[in-house]
Amino acid sequence: MSLRQKKQRQQRAEIIENAVALFRLHGVQDVRTADIAHRCEISEATFFNYFASQNALLREWASDFLELELSRISTRTAEGGTLRRAIRSTSDDLAQLVTQDLPLQTAAWSRVCAGYPDPAFVGARGREEDRDSALTLILRAQERGECRSDVEASHLASLLRGVMASTLASWLATPTKDRPFTLQENLVQACDLLLDGFRKRNERVAGTG
Repeated sequence: MSLRQKKQRQQRAEIIENAVALFRLHGVQDVRTADIAHRCEISEATFFNYFASQNALLREWASDFLELELSRISTRTAEGGTLRRAIRSTSDDLAQLVTQDLPLQTAAWSRVCAGYPDPAFVGARGREEDRDSALTLILRAQERGECRSDVEASHLASLLRGVMASTLASWLATPTKDRPFTLQENLVQACDLLLDGFRKRNERVAGTG
């Protein structure tokens, strides 16, 4: 990585960090791009070199949040845990983090596009393109025989990431009184169903007996 790339990555991270601090302090609706730029000591033009809008920044923050949780799942599987157990343990931690930061999490995930991950992220200035914890943990699970290997690992990783993202977004968008389950319960149920599908058909049939 060149020095220029390192500086761009650092600048991008600083913009996100400062924006999130302002969002938590004032609320997303009351923060302007000019406020973020001022706190970062950059021009608005520089901000727009990194993010097309505040919504794009929020989607990036949500993506980073999920990537961190996927990396924790990957770490747990590397330490010997099965993929299913690692997801269940991390779902509990993830749910606590989300509920402790509910206004910002709700605002961010309401802006995550249906085509997650956001195609606008690709090639964005200062963004890390080499992170894919979901792929790492799926490859490890395939090596252990925990999930089917007749399907590309990248496809299974994309499904896992998408299910976790859509479950998060859907739960946060549902009014509190209409939530029959906790976020942790929803995540575990969704991922359990997905992991059942990750097994070969004969294994799924055997598992239902």
